[in-house]
Amino acid sequence: MREEQLEAARRLAAAFPGDSNASFLLGMAYLEQGDAVEASTYLSKSLELQPNRADAYDHLGQIATLKGENERAIDMFRKALEMNPQMPAVHFRLAKALVFMGRLPEAIAELQRDMEIPPQNGESHALLGEVYAQLQDYAGAKASYEKAIQIQPKLSKPYYGLSVACAKLGLQEESKQYQEKFKEIEAQDRQAGRHWRQVFDPLAVTRQSVSHTHTDIGRVYQSHGRVDVAEPLWQKAAILDPNNVECRFHLAVLYEQTQRPLDALKLYEQITRAEAKNGAAYFLMGSLYLRLNRPDEAEKTFRKVVEVSPDRPEGYRALAQLYLQTNRNWAEAGKLAAQAVEVEPSAAHYFLLATACEKNKDRAGMLSALKRAIELDPDNAEYRRTYEKLAGTR
Repeated sequence: MREEQLEAARRLAAAFPGDSNASFLLGMAYLEQGDAVEASTYLSKSLELQPNRADAYDHLGQIATLKGENERAIDMFRKALEMNPQMPAVHFRLAKALVFMGRLPEAIAELQRDMEIPPQNGESHALLGEVYAQLQDYAGAKASYEKAIQIQPKLSKPYYGLSVACAKLGLQEESKQYQEKFKEIEAQDRQAGRHWRQVFDPLAVTRQSVSHTHTDIGRVYQSHGRVDVAEPLWQKAAILDPNNVECRFHLAVLYEQTQRPLDALKLYEQITRAEAKNGAAYFLMGSLYLRLNRPDEAEKTFRKVVEVSPDRPEGYRALAQLYLQTNRNWAEAGKLAAQAVEVEPSAAHYFLLATACEKNKDRAGMLSALKRAIELDPDNAEYRRTYEKLAGTR
């Protein structure tokens, strides 16, 4: 299976030697198989073809770190951040390399930058605590370790660090409590490690790895118009990993484009089984039900979108449009359109609200919503024509 993974990546690179993504994926395939030399070769080639690839610099930095080449790692991570200053975890990896080199003030600066990029990572605060402890700033270390366990209470190292920092600050009782907590968490980690070794399935890990490689390779073939090659790769990816959502999205969209709607529906159902809160899959499924003239199933699915993604407008908008198009539940359509506006006050949503208000004979609400739509999109001729027409009627 690993050879299949590597061979698929080799074929891609041979087919498109000038495509940076093809070289990058071959490098990643070698990296998956532990061949850092070949991985570095093809990651570097991807940079020759596309010099602004932050991901390639990041992986080259990680390879250098594994080889103990911290100066090179620092250089690679800094280049990655030049390309993408908000790239998650790279400031953290850079900080670790700086700590190894004893460049602690620089490490602190990188960790502080890392903490500005969501989501918050307890390990960043834990490493900052270690740096402060090395600098004998035990108050700073204590504050950082406390933040680490606030974010990730199951990390063991911050508890040990807290026990030491508290002892240095003369807080003996707190030190003892944190020492006991450290022993408790460490024992849990050892037990979890034993369980993981017992249940670890290397074949399952390999299947997932090959599945995701096939998915990425298929995407590159698709970008070159070779969906005939991409489709079997995505199909194989779906067989290898029942939880690979990305390959199923690619296949579903392809099936919709090639008039295979029932096959697409099956894939959306698989996605929602793998990720019960995937609002995008429910939305696409509902839209497909509409095109198949199955409004009841569309309604049920759009309600699921609202349930799993209440902070997104798509579900509210789709349900409101469905009710307006089928001339039913106008009052509910008005409420849903108002919720879409609340979540995302766009011109399109205000126009939808105006349409719902018209159905509900709410002239004042209709004109108010239309005026707001025009304010947000003053060049939209449809909005202006509708407003002028309705404003002149009594």
